[in-house]
Amino acid sequence: MRFKSDTQKLGSLGHPPYLKRLASIHDLPNELLSEIFALAASQPFDTQFWGPESSKVSLIVVDNLVPISATCRAWRTLVSETPFLWSSFFLDENWNENEGALVLQRSRDVPATLYYSGGIQETLCYFLGVLRHRLRELYILDETLEWDSVASMLSTDFPMLSACTLHLGDRADETRPSRNTYLSGSLQRLCCLRLSCPVILPSGHIPHLTNLQVDGGGPHTLSSVFALLSAAPRLEYLWLVLSVERDRDQYAGIMVRLQHLKRCSLNMEPYDDFLSGLTLPPNCLVLFKDLLDFELGLEPEELPLIPTLVAALPRHPFTQCLSRLRIVPDNVGFGSTPDPEYAYHVQLANETSTSGLHFQILRGDLSGPILQPVERGKMSRTMAEEIFSAYPSGSLVANVKELWVYKWTDWLTADVLARLPLLETLVLVLDGDPWNTKWNDDPPTTIPKALTKQPKAGQAPLCPALTNLCLIMCYDHAVQETKRFVKARKRAGHPIKRLALECVNAYALEYATNGKLAKLVNELVVSSTGDNYKYWAPHTFEEGWARGLGGWPEWPEWLEWRKLNSDIMQGLDEIEDE
Repeated sequence: MRFKSDTQKLGSLGHPPYLKRLASIHDLPNELLSEIFALAASQPFDTQFWGPESSKVSLIVVDNLVPISATCRAWRTLVSETPFLWSSFFLDENWNENEGALVLQRSRDVPATLYYSGGIQETLCYFLGVLRHRLRELYILDETLEWDSVASMLSTDFPMLSACTLHLGDRADETRPSRNTYLSGSLQRLCCLRLSCPVILPSGHIPHLTNLQVDGGGPHTLSSVFALLSAAPRLEYLWLVLSVERDRDQYAGIMVRLQHLKRCSLNMEPYDDFLSGLTLPPNCLVLFKDLLDFELGLEPEELPLIPTLVAALPRHPFTQCLSRLRIVPDNVGFGSTPDPEYAYHVQLANETSTSGLHFQILRGDLSGPILQPVERGKMSRTMAEEIFSAYPSGSLVANVKELWVYKWTDWLTADVLARLPLLETLVLVLDGDPWNTKWNDDPPTTIPKALTKQPKAGQAPLCPALTNLCLIMCYDHAVQETKRFVKARKRAGHPIKRLALECVNAYALEYATNGKLAKLVNELVVSSTGDNYKYWAPHTFEEGWARGLGGWPEWPEWLEWRKLNSDIMQGLDEIEDE
C-alpha cells in the first residue's frame, strides 16, 4: 500500500514545465532566427574563379525574404528591422530602383556586399559611391566593361574592403589607365584579390592579403609581378596565369620571399626568371599547368620549357625532401571515362604531403593519344631526360622512395627507373584485364619489363633497394607474373620482403592465397574486390603494412585537375545524351 500511495503522490505532481509542449521556432531568440533567415534566403552566385575556396559567393536575395516575411507579423517585423539581412546588393540588367532604395534604407550602416553582373554602368558607379564607407566585398563580373572606366570608379577609398573580384573582358586594343590608382586607397584591409584580364596590376602595400589570383591581361612585366608579390608578405594562396615580359634592368637582384605561402598554381612564361626571383617556404604545394612535352618551332636561342623549369626548382627548400612520386593519366579520380587521351600528371610530395610539385603535362598537337605505346615511349623519354634528370642544381627525384603508377606500367622504362636509385616501394594501380578490347596494340605488362629483365653478370638490378611491392586491381595473370618476378628477385639476392595484392576475381584470389607466394616474401597482404571496381577509385587495405598505402593523399581541389575536367566531361556527356 505504501508503494501505491507513493506512485499516486508522484502522479499528482504533473509533468515538469519543460515537457508540457515542444519548443516552437517562434521561441528562438531573434538573433538566432535572423541567422536562420539569412541561410534560408541566401543563394550562390558564381565568381568565374576557382581556387582554394569555392568559386561561389553566397548572397542574401531580397526575393527570398518575401515568403519569410509573409509568414507572420513577428517575422515580418524581424526581417524588416534586421539590417544585415539587407546587406547584399545584386546588380544586373533586371535591377529595380525601388527595390534598391528599400534595400539601402533597411541595410542602414552594416558592412555590405556588392555583386555586379551587368546592366547600367551608372548604377554601379552610384552604389560604389553610396556604399563606399561600408563596402566589405566587391564582385564585378562584366566582360563589356573597360578597365579604364572600372579603374576610375575604384580610385575612391574603400576603407572596409576585404575581398575584391574583378572579372572583365580581355581586349588587346584597350588603352591602359593613365595612372595606376585603382584600389590604391583600399589595400590595407584587403584579404582576397582576384583579377581576370587586368590591363595593369595594382600597386601599394597589401599587408593582409592572403589570396591572390591573376588571370591574363597585360602585357605585364616581371618587375610589376614581383612588385605586387613583395607588397603582400602574408600571401598564402597564389594563382597566376600570365605571359610576362622580361625587364631585367628593373628586377635585377630582386628576391621576393613568400614565407607564408601554402598553395601556388602557375601557368606562365618565363618560368626561369620568375623562379629565380622568388623564395618559397619549405611547406608549399606548387602546381605547374599546361606544360607541353613536345615543343615545335623553338628559336635557336630558346630553351625547351620543361628542362628550363625543372632546372630552376631544386634550389627551393620545398623540393628538398620529395620522397613520393605519382604518375597518373589525365582523368584518374573523376567521372566514368577510363581512357585518357592527351595529358598526364607527374606529382612529387614529401611524406606528409605538406610540400610538393604537380606537373600537368599536355601532349603536343602532332602527338597521338596515350593509349598508343609509341606515345607512352615518348612520355617516358620526357620524364627520364627532362623531369627526372639531374641538373647542376640537383634532381627532383633524388630522394624518391615510393612510386605510384596508374594504368600504364610500361611508362617505367629502364631510363626512368635508373633515375630512382633509392626506390623502396612500388605501387602499380592496374586497369584490370589486359585482354580488354579497348587496347589496339599489345597491352602493357603488369610488372614493367625493365624490372623483369635480368642484369648482366656482376651488375645489380634496377632499383636495388626495392623491397615493397603493391599491385591493385589484379587478375589471375597479374598474380602469376608477380610470382615469377618475386622469385627472380629473391634468386638475384634482392628479395621483395612485403607484397600486397588486391584481387579482382576468384582465380586471382586463389593464386594469391594458395601458399606459394607467402613462401617467397616475409609478409603477404591479400584483399579482394569486385570486377566492376574502377582503377581510378580510391583503394585501401585493411591490414598489414599496406595500411600505410591507403591511398595517395589528396591535394586540395584547386591543385587537382579533376574538378575542371569533370565539369568538361559532364558537359560532353550531356551533349552526347541529347
